Amino acid sequence: MPQPNRVQSELNKSRRTAASMPKREKPSARKSSILAILTMALAVLIFLALVSYEASDEANADMRVTDLYKVFTGDPLVRAKADTAHNWLGLVGSMLSEFLIKSTIGYSIFSLPILMILFGWYALRKKDYRRLFVIANYILIFAFLISASCGMLRIISGGSWLGMEWSGVVGDFLSLTLSQLLGKIGGAIL
Repeated sequence: MPQPNRVQSELNKSRRTAASMPKREKPSARKSSILAILTMALAVLIFLALVSYEASDEANADMRVTDLYKVFTGDPLVRAKADTAHNWLGLVGSMLSEFLIKSTIGYSIFSLPILMILFGWYALRKKDYRRLFVIANYILIFAFLISASCGMLRIISGGSWLGMEWSGVVGDFLSLTLSQLLGKIGGAIL
């Protein structure tokens, strides 16, 4: 029969060893950290695609996403478009930047990667999201206002002064709606 002191010392030793070992993260915490890092990496890629946007890539971006696999099959038309893409992320970057800039809120879409990095950072640091939601709302409202203002300038100038890239489809829609409701001057004042 083992002595009580020896059993007690073994028990204390195992407790100290367990307490000194680093605790493992829970699988859900690890998954959220990985997701946060992936979100921030995607934000950097989107930012690079937006920064390297060129209007001359419009012909390259005039493809469907399903046509991208043809790069691997050797389709000469798709390969030629991929070779002539000026975007830093190639053909995918030119398609992505063309869609994000012209089909959304124009150059104000640069707020998207900023928001993605902020959300990833908050998720990685496990901070409270309430403050971030307030910041995100202000950023989005400001982006929409800039887009609508650029759209209104396009309407007032007849489209010759600013390109579609400045307002995007959303900014053009908002400014067109305001100008029809309030006139060009009323929409510009508002």
